[in-house]
Amino acid sequence: MRSTTILSAILISAASAATLQAQSTVRPVPRIPLPLDWRAADSAETPVFTAVDSAASNGSTQVRAARFERGPVLAEPTLERRVEVEAFGSLLPGAMVETGGGDVSTARFGWRARLLQQTDGGGTLGIEFENEAAFYDFGLSSPIVGTDTDPFNDVYRTRLASTYYGRVASDLSYFHGFEITIAGEPETGLADSTILGGTSGLAFHASENVQITGGLMAFTRLEDDAVLLPFIGLDWQVNESLRITAEGNRVALDAQLNDAVDLEVYAVYDQRQFRLEDGGGLTAPAFRDEQIDLGATLGLAVGEDTRIEFGVGFTAWRELTTLADGATVLEVELDPQPFASIGLTVGF
Repeated sequence: MRSTTILSAILISAASAATLQAQSTVRPVPRIPLPLDWRAADSAETPVFTAVDSAASNGSTQVRAARFERGPVLAEPTLERRVEVEAFGSLLPGAMVETGGGDVSTARFGWRARLLQQTDGGGTLGIEFENEAAFYDFGLSSPIVGTDTDPFNDVYRTRLASTYYGRVASDLSYFHGFEITIAGEPETGLADSTILGGTSGLAFHASENVQITGGLMAFTRLEDDAVLLPFIGLDWQVNESLRITAEGNRVALDAQLNDAVDLEVYAVYDQRQFRLEDGGGLTAPAFRDEQIDLGATLGLAVGEDTRIEFGVGFTAWRELTTLADGATVLEVELDPQPFASIGLTVGF
């Protein structure tokens, strides 16, 4: 893990030094992001967040665009409800193993659905369901799981998450979130493949264009200790076309090039963990895949409610870890590699 500390410096604006150090081995639990425009409120009927653009400050009950995490407008919905369904995929071609010889290729495909609903109490509830399949092609010279050089082909991850946002004062909001993830090979046990996580914190609206967040996150890990971490974040709408976000494991700059096109440049740390079937002399081992990506995504709005994304980037650091009986069996680092991604989002 000699390169982790250097590369994690890319994420320095996203979290405190203590959080960054911990993120070299854990994956923060993400809260479901609100569209920037859902923070608009100039009356008691839309109470969660303060105004963020001119469309919300002139007495209008509608806003110019819905953004979940990034990207241009898919439609001009009212503030009561928003649904998006997204299909996505990514390809990481063969990356050489730094020690032991061989390479590893990975393809990931999946879909997610997200609902944002304003509640009778004046808060906002976000619910997200995600399903992802990952396919690994091991061309290794040395074993990576026990005695196996080719331990598995396909693993699956299903995640259900929920976040509730409410108001404390005109410039202060709170959020509480929970997620459950089931990840592993098809025949692994449900209980053995379950990962739980939660997050809770406050969002301070320093101005109509700046939001600062902070709180705590907790989550379990397969064959490893549970974790409790603090986090801080920033969401800054610099002007009508430029937005900067930083929280936990991700830093991004999003530029709106025109009404239909936006470009996002980002750095992100991510971790996937899976329960494996018995094999290689190990009983029910766990497999952890961690990486730091530097990438760019071009988003195109096609019609009012459809969006296509094309992404390219560079995996600057990646490590594969096998764990069993609460201990690390083997860690393998991969050489840096390019990647490509694509996504299609439909909003309602």
